[in-house]
Amino acid sequence: MSLLFPLFPDTQALATFFVERQGGDAGSLADISRQVTRVAQRLAEAGVGVGDTVLFHAGQREEALVLFWAAMARGAIFAPLDETWPDYLVERAAGGLSPRLVACDATRCSLYQRLFPAADRVAFPSADQEAPTADAPDRSDWSDWIGGDAFDAPPLAIVPPSAPAAYLFTSGSTGTPKAVVLSRGALAHGARLTLETFEWAPGERLVNLPEPHTMSGLRNGLVASVLGGLRWIPFGAARRPNLFALLEALEDAKAERLVIGPALVRQLAVLGDRVDPQILASTKAIYCTGAMLSPIAADQFHAHFGVPIVNYYGLTETGGICVSQRLAGWRAGDRSIGTAAGAELRVAPEQGEPAPLGLGELQVRSPQLMSGYRDDPQRTAGRFDDGWLRTGDLARIDADGRVYLVGRSEGFIKTASTDRVAPEEVEMLLEEHPAVAEAAVLGVKTAQDYERIVALVVLRDPQGGHVAETELADFVGSRLGTARTPSQICFVPRLPRRDTGKIIRSELQEMLDEYV
Repeated sequence: MSLLFPLFPDTQALATFFVERQGGDAGSLADISRQVTRVAQRLAEAGVGVGDTVLFHAGQREEALVLFWAAMARGAIFAPLDETWPDYLVERAAGGLSPRLVACDATRCSLYQRLFPAADRVAFPSADQEAPTADAPDRSDWSDWIGGDAFDAPPLAIVPPSAPAAYLFTSGSTGTPKAVVLSRGALAHGARLTLETFEWAPGERLVNLPEPHTMSGLRNGLVASVLGGLRWIPFGAARRPNLFALLEALEDAKAERLVIGPALVRQLAVLGDRVDPQILASTKAIYCTGAMLSPIAADQFHAHFGVPIVNYYGLTETGGICVSQRLAGWRAGDRSIGTAAGAELRVAPEQGEPAPLGLGELQVRSPQLMSGYRDDPQRTAGRFDDGWLRTGDLARIDADGRVYLVGRSEGFIKTASTDRVAPEEVEMLLEEHPAVAEAAVLGVKTAQDYERIVALVVLRDPQGGHVAETELADFVGSRLGTARTPSQICFVPRLPRRDTGKIIRSELQEMLDEYV
């Protein structure tokens, strides 16, 4: 069975594809294909077929890739969950899926036995040596699934490109995570577009830090790496228990291509000379997505390591990448997120009329947009405007087609002057001050029913690098004007962020209560 056939029927997988394992071993294309065929047979024995859900909850690992392609061969839907979610959020997000099979870390078997007692379960070895094993006796072990005697490959499912391939969940920061439905055609198109836009070449070594439950984790690590014949190096949580362990592992990996989030860029920029730039000596380019990238942190990172940071943009709802910088012609100091990548773009103000060179909501039209939110046609309809997907992000597009993000359209602060202030605009400016490591801005309601702007600031050197609140306020006011200047600046030791680097804005108010 061709590994690529379920999504790319006219394409042969390249023999340059390998999965590198810890200890120097590597899984060849033939080895991975054998595992995929074996697991596809196991799925068939478990009754998994067209349209059934295969729930995966075990993070970035070789088994994720094998299970994904086996699910595609059966015409099933791959539903990976966030490793960091607590049980209550797992139950809230996945409760309606009714999976036919659950593949999870051994520590989660009892949870899924309770949630889905009728589903088959297969468990992966846990990094926790004391993981419970006796509380879910009816599970299977992954080692049994990929081992055994000779076997015959099950027939490939025949499904159209419009059939769902994956459910990817939104973060859930504003309530119950929503399941985004991505079709097989959309996922295949996105993988091809990624290889073309990033110019990844067969045989190159790829470290892709986003996890499989994210768009970049699924598409880059599990699909594009195989299609492009790369050497994929899984970097699960066990390989990066802390920042310095991650840096040591990256140095050993010697990857030509590295995909990370803005949080890591920020951390490394702050560490500066304490990190040996030779750690990334083999890296041709770094690709960054998941949240707004601080241009100051990106500049500092590039100055220290000498590696270009290619900023790219896409939502789960857009099927991933739709805007990107390009390595060819890349220049330090570019404040844009690049130009259109395989998509049509427009910005639309509130009245809905296109305004290509003005400020408005960024909207996208492309062949890889989501099919919709699972079982939620009303919410799905609200995200589209005559075939254009509404991203909810404010942006400007200049005459050369470069896109500049400003912030979230629903996140405006409404001040007394009736100005609508984007918090991200003020945050990025504050982070340009040499004393500031990172900043978060929010609006605080007043008795007069408008909001005042308050900033939470983390200093680069809390002991020896203090800066006066008035100096920072003047710094913002001189650039953005008094209407966008914080009325109060609080110095805090840290900001709440997700692994992707996004600020957890729901936790900012609680943090602010300690200072106001």
